[in-house]
Amino acid sequence: MRKLRLFKKHVNIASDDFVFPGCFEILIRVTGLLIVCFEFLRYLSDLSQGQTGHLVHMYLMGVIMFFTSTIVLDVFIVRISMRGTIVDDRPRRNIKVFLYVRLFTLAAEFLWTILGTLSILLHLPDALSQPRVYWIACLAVVGGWVTCFIQAIFILTTFEFTSAEHKPVISKHDWETRWQNVLCCLNADQNKHVFTTLAQLCSHLFKKEKLVGSDILTGLILVYNKQHDTRRQLDVVDAPLLNTRLRCAPHKVAESPSVPRKQWMTVSEAAHFMKYALGGYGWFYFIGLNNPVVASLKLLPMLNWFRKPPDTQIEADSRLCANTAAFILQTGTQQENIVCASFHNEVYAIPYYVSIDKDSQSVIVSIRGTLSLEDVLTDLVVERAPVCFGGVEGYVHTGMYQSAKYIRNKLIADATLDIAFHRAKGYRLVITGHSLGAGVAALLAMEMRPMYPNIICFAFAPPGELVSASLLPYTEEFVCSVSLGYDVVPRLGLLELSRLRLDILYALRNCNLPKHKVIAGESRWRRLFGTFKPSDPEANHLQNTELGSWFDELIHQEEVERDRISSVYTPLLPPGQILHVLEKYDPNRRWNASPDYYAEWTNCDTFGEIILSRRMIAHHFPDTLLEALRQLAKHLDLESKKDS
Repeated sequence: MRKLRLFKKHVNIASDDFVFPGCFEILIRVTGLLIVCFEFLRYLSDLSQGQTGHLVHMYLMGVIMFFTSTIVLDVFIVRISMRGTIVDDRPRRNIKVFLYVRLFTLAAEFLWTILGTLSILLHLPDALSQPRVYWIACLAVVGGWVTCFIQAIFILTTFEFTSAEHKPVISKHDWETRWQNVLCCLNADQNKHVFTTLAQLCSHLFKKEKLVGSDILTGLILVYNKQHDTRRQLDVVDAPLLNTRLRCAPHKVAESPSVPRKQWMTVSEAAHFMKYALGGYGWFYFIGLNNPVVASLKLLPMLNWFRKPPDTQIEADSRLCANTAAFILQTGTQQENIVCASFHNEVYAIPYYVSIDKDSQSVIVSIRGTLSLEDVLTDLVVERAPVCFGGVEGYVHTGMYQSAKYIRNKLIADATLDIAFHRAKGYRLVITGHSLGAGVAALLAMEMRPMYPNIICFAFAPPGELVSASLLPYTEEFVCSVSLGYDVVPRLGLLELSRLRLDILYALRNCNLPKHKVIAGESRWRRLFGTFKPSDPEANHLQNTELGSWFDELIHQEEVERDRISSVYTPLLPPGQILHVLEKYDPNRRWNASPDYYAEWTNCDTFGEIILSRRMIAHHFPDTLLEALRQLAKHLDLESKKDS
């Protein structure tokens, strides 16, 4: 659990982290030993002839000796590493002795490989007269260098070259310098505010840490099992809440009586505008979502092969206008219906489209989600910007708010919306986007509402940190957020991450199982390492209070840090009224069959906790959300026709 200390230096691994790497190395070493022994016995007569043969004979004997000793040491290290529990490392206290011997063996093996390499180079003329002996020696030396190289990388990545007694906390200035070095492709002067904000964020999140990566993985598995057991006990396996909630039949929409719905907030409308949010991701995403061959054949005739000046205002697209062509194919619109397309992409500058949709009688501004490094940096600028909308003061996400102001200024400067409404008189203004684009779309709608009072916004899978609670009633009038299942993005925030870290620490503190059994879980490895049956972590308490005192102090420090983050960062929430689309749980459903969906109107409390699930990333993909909305809208339309 605690980081190991070797040679008075910290190592980014714990004493119970050698089970899986050790078993893997034993497997490789045993395989290599069998191959070397087979070739040694096969060409034993050649190895006994000449000076070169004797040298190769001696080198291979050394290789066999090192492989055998390493296998024996690894067996002891793995056996010791399997003892104890996650927090109780007393049964593993003797592992350091074997690690020191193992490092000494590695150093000797490295020197032996150097000696073998020099012997081959010095006796090269004689070796050419015995080609079989020469190639055996070459393969053995190459294998030795590969082994040493892999283990050297492991040592360099795990050792911390600072004293174990004093490890300084990285300052904000150091974090800012690191970000500037990593993102050297960006102008440091123009993006100074970005680097400063990232440095502040890292200084809050990454303090002096006593846990290692495997501890965090184990904690996530334990938290996942606890959440899953709680949902199973409440008979809400398909519902991503840990309390009793409104249940609904498949292909239905459950109404929440707390907030009145707007007439345009329907599943069919959401499905219609979702395709515009998906179309903004460009040609690469279009080919990736569909059959690559079929998608390419559809896209090729749409490209601007003769590089004619486009009739619409297109900025920074490729020379063949591939992104615009993909948008047309994805949305089913026509070239003449596109008023503007901007693909200029920097920090705070996000690509967007302005198009006319005759089916819904709307002028649509669709904003692209995260697809580049600049977009990721915009996501990470989580500072709170003070704003005032509709006479209500509050805070919003700075990075997305700056992006919304960039698009607003572009639309006003180019008179894009005036041109669009001149061609489509009486149409409504709809702003839509997915992920980052959803957050920017909601804030842009807030900015544009004084000029367009009838504006509406569909925000698909919006970020969890967007507007403060004081602004929620204002956004509920014209913003409809749509989220699918366990999507992690609407749940992701600084406070939610801090709570998850605490949940991980509590789960580790209360677990009485060894780490390798937790990680192995229900996989095929359970026959080798033993089974792991998820149990209630609250029932597993560490009996020795003195042993757990250091971990209790770690939990206390995390609680203090959570309170400090709460005081520094105002809690932000998803905007508007929220339509939550859920998969209907069906244990008999085939793995390749599409799930049945239902939906319910909910509030921000649903997204106040990060729910760990195998589908937490898949549910964020725009094509998955579009498929769910289309299926749900299709069944609702069929039922409405039957009723009529």
